[in-house]
Amino acid sequence: MREGDRVSIAVENRLTSDTSLHWHGLLVPPGMDGVPGLSFPGIPPGETFNYEFLLRQSGTYWYHSHSEFQEPLGVYAPLIVDPLEPEPFAYDREFVIVLSDWSFEHPKRIYGKLKKHADYYNRNLPGLDQSLHASE
Repeated sequence: MREGDRVSIAVENRLTSDTSLHWHGLLVPPGMDGVPGLSFPGIPPGETFNYEFLLRQSGTYWYHSHSEFQEPLGVYAPLIVDPLEPEPFAYDREFVIVLSDWSFEHPKRIYGKLKKHADYYNRNLPGLDQSLHASE
């Protein structure tokens, strides 16, 4: 995609629960932001939603689901918007690298543990208070 393009992206929900796509970092109209319950109702199973917006800036972004625990389960990807004008430098090729955490534990279970004990996964790591007192 290129800066200045008007994009139309049809998202067909083939899941068994509602889904959504949030265009992280892109300036889009509120109804196209993809945050269920805030600016958009979500996409029910078996339905299609058309996201339509003007790409007003260039850069490297990402999109991800804002529904249930779909993003930590893998509903995300990079999104590259080329600038309207060519780059003022030459290069042979580009690489896009996406880094992510992964756990064999279901994200809903992780979330539940963190809601009960925010430091649940901080095993054998000093807390901020211990770090501050270490220099005394």
